[in-house]
Amino acid sequence: MTKKVDTTFRRLYEAYKAFSSKDDDNDRNPNLVMVLVANKVDLEANRRVETENGELYAHENGLLYIETSAKTAQNVNELFYEIAKRLAKPRPTQTPGMKLQNETRERGIRAFCCSG
Repeated sequence: MTKKVDTTFRRLYEAYKAFSSKDDDNDRNPNLVMVLVANKVDLEANRRVETENGELYAHENGLLYIETSAKTAQNVNELFYEIAKRLAKPRPTQTPGMKLQNETRERGIRAFCCSG
């Protein structure tokens, strides 16, 4: 999930913080890659959200933080590279299907059991 914040609008940044604080982190999928993207860094003279504020907020909320410019393509490839890199991390494998168990019960009767 990518969340974008315009670096030129302080109110947008504050609104995002208020909105995301309602998000319940306990229900977050551990395989979900969340990124806070600060866009329009090409408009440095109009910046209202400092890099340090974005980085701190991202760190506190377990987000990747990156500053980009759609206009100049600054860090756009890097953004997708970082997402792909995190998605490609090995995860514990789970064998699909059922597990069959062959047990011998009392009296020598064989019982077969499955579990999902």
